[in-house]
Amino acid sequence: MTTDASVKNNIAISVTHIQKEQALITKAIYHAMNILPTEAELFTIRCGISQAVYINDITNIVVVTDAIPTA
Repeated sequence: MTTDASVKNNIAISVTHIQKEQALITKAIYHAMNILPTEAELFTIRCGISQAVYINDITNIVVVTDAIPTA
């Protein structure tokens, strides 16, 4: 699963690509309004997991993030 999010004018867009081996299974695009950049990472993770749980034969979901925590 590959996800990416961007925030512009307080609107977050999350794009999720879910693959099994080399085949693309699904692509989903989510929008959320009035979201802060710090919330966009959690929004993206949630959208990706919600897509992955509906796929048969999924045994693990691994979340890797490179976000730097903000105080």
